[in-house]
Amino acid sequence: MVEAKFDVEHSLTGAYITLTDKKSGSIRRTVQLPKKVIAEKAKASYKNGILKIEIPKVEKEPSVEVKID
Repeated sequence: MVEAKFDVEHSLTGAYITLTDKKSGSIRRTVQLPKKVIAEKAKASYKNGILKIEIPKVEKEPSVEVKID
């Protein structure tokens, strides 16, 4: 689950008026991952309005050949 809270404020000043717009709120999103992952090694960063989440996948176990007599 990804959850975030935000506050955004815009100001515009003209010759006769000043306009200020402020928005705030929160967002929550659940994403189903297609593979097994190592959640303890997850890393997240937020830069220039972009949230980047990196979660390593569990390595596939090598196949084992079993000889049948």
